[in-house]
Amino acid sequence: MSGKDYDNHYRSIPRPKLGRPKASNVAEINLRILDAATQLFLNQGFSRTAQDQVAESARVSKTTLYNRFPTKELLFDAVVQSCLDKFYEPVTSGQIQGTVESKLVKVGELLVESNLTNFVIRLMQMILAETMHFPRLTRDAYQRGLSEGVKSVAEVLASGEQAISENLAIEIGRRFVEMALHPLFLSALFNSDLDSLRIKSINDIAQVSRMLAWDADQIEIDIAK
Repeated sequence: MSGKDYDNHYRSIPRPKLGRPKASNVAEINLRILDAATQLFLNQGFSRTAQDQVAESARVSKTTLYNRFPTKELLFDAVVQSCLDKFYEPVTSGQIQGTVESKLVKVGELLVESNLTNFVIRLMQMILAETMHFPRLTRDAYQRGLSEGVKSVAEVLASGEQAISENLAIEIGRRFVEMALHPLFLSALFNSDLDSLRIKSINDIAQVSRMLAWDADQIEIDIAK
């Protein structure tokens, strides 16, 4: 092989790039890790899932996994947040207009549509199953879910047509989630017929929305005290 042929032969072989990996590669690796962890947590529970299992299932090295998530608790937190981002995306990415009542009805319907699924209920059941051994994980997951739900409702109420103040929107959002949504999902934990619960949610959401819209002035007075 001549010197010229030698140079051309090796010039055609891609050289590994040094430096930090591309953001797209980092995102893809993180997605694989979170997807693998989510499935393992759902199928085995938190306590029976090992970090090494996640690395193997995600097809990444143990070093890569531990660099991103040094502990299983941090990985679990990331899984919960990733799921919440997906569950509430239909609300945060949309634009809902109208009165306080009509906004509550619409955002409630969207939250039921995106959250009242077999996957979400399985995730909730898995988290509850770990309460005795990992109470902080359960408490944090509950608080994070509540916070995201309230935030989604409040953002809709505080923007667009007939927007209300941020403080009032947050308080109405909290009451809406606690009164209209939490009872529904509590029932779903012990009732496999999600279709009937979705039908029931229509009336529940409408009634709570009407009541909170009617009481909005009084609620605003109460939070100002």
